[in-house]
Amino acid sequence: MIFRTPLFALLLAAGSVCAQQVSPLDEASKQKLLENLNNLIIKSQGAEGKLIANALSLLSSGCSDGAAAQGLYFDCKKKQDFGSKDSNKVDMEKFRNWSTGDAGKTLTTQAGRRALQLQFQWAKLTLQAAAAHNKNKIDGNEFDPVTFQPQIVSFMQGVIGELKNNDKLKQLRGIIEENTLHNVVGKEYGLAGLMPPNWPRSPLAISEIFERVVFPNLRKTRNVVALRSAWDKRIECELTLSAQEDVLNDNSSPEDDSDDRNKKGKNGNSKPSRNNLMEAKATAMEKRDDLMWQKEVDLYKHGDTGTAATNMYAMILRVKDPKKQLQRVNELKNLITKSNKDQSEVAGNAFPTDGMQDDTMDMPQAPKTPKPSAQKPNPKPTKPAKPAKSAAEQAEEDFFSDV
Repeated sequence: MIFRTPLFALLLAAGSVCAQQVSPLDEASKQKLLENLNNLIIKSQGAEGKLIANALSLLSSGCSDGAAAQGLYFDCKKKQDFGSKDSNKVDMEKFRNWSTGDAGKTLTTQAGRRALQLQFQWAKLTLQAAAAHNKNKIDGNEFDPVTFQPQIVSFMQGVIGELKNNDKLKQLRGIIEENTLHNVVGKEYGLAGLMPPNWPRSPLAISEIFERVVFPNLRKTRNVVALRSAWDKRIECELTLSAQEDVLNDNSSPEDDSDDRNKKGKNGNSKPSRNNLMEAKATAMEKRDDLMWQKEVDLYKHGDTGTAATNMYAMILRVKDPKKQLQRVNELKNLITKSNKDQSEVAGNAFPTDGMQDDTMDMPQAPKTPKPSAQKPNPKPTKPAKPAKSAAEQAEEDFFSDV
């Protein structure tokens, strides 16, 4: 007790002093503080803008050709993985061992250099989007990757086309998909925090590109013609990228397993065994079937109910697995039931009866013979006329009908 009393008294005294010093933040001080905070935001975004501009300049040089791409990557690799954190010294012996090993030698090949070049070209497009995002933040607007749709789709199609015709480059797909902002280049130049929101992680992230960039406006405007074309393009890209399109189109009859090892395919690679080919073909057909089903479900939800329902029913009849067939039957039934419910709600709102007066009530009515009661169908709501397409919507539909 002897030790606690002085301490308790001291705390009470300190609390009393703090209470006397408390003062509310007046309106003028609030406004001044908010102004200072906004200035700090602008300063921070200005610094981010300079960082993006410098990185864009760096990548423009680094992705100009394969040799420049290799040089940029090797330089950053040397500093980040083989340099000293306390000094600028580099362990050249370890770096030479890496560069002459399998990983380093792969990046010096023509395919390796091209893979790095494509990676940096996508990083350049990403930073261009980051610059737009930074400007939007300053202006108080939100960034939408849809604004970069033509560049993204064009880049994706170009890369897929190269992979389709270049087996060596296809084997280095992982390098193309690597995020420059987070690898040794990004670490060397501090690019880790510049990824714009909802931006696809790579030019080969097909699902992300279509779901975040291509489909949103088509769904919003319920442009089912362009949406169906875009879905067809997505399915084509997914199958091509997974190296399954050639399997689906391969009508050749492979020989027995023992002979297949010595046979060559059209790209100079060894032909797969009969078992492997049949398994790959089955997997490809299942993948395509699943994507086709997703397409029709999406189109049903966004207005193309007749065509989508017909296509889904036909797909259900082709399913051999009873469990999967029942699953799709229930999914289609739920879509139709929900659609009918929504239409009933619309009809109820479109034709209110409460409070309406019948103009014929004061007119003399001839006696009518009572008829057996029969349930009358609910009146169907009149479909509003479709508004004329804007120039942007028509251009969007033409774009996807051509791809």
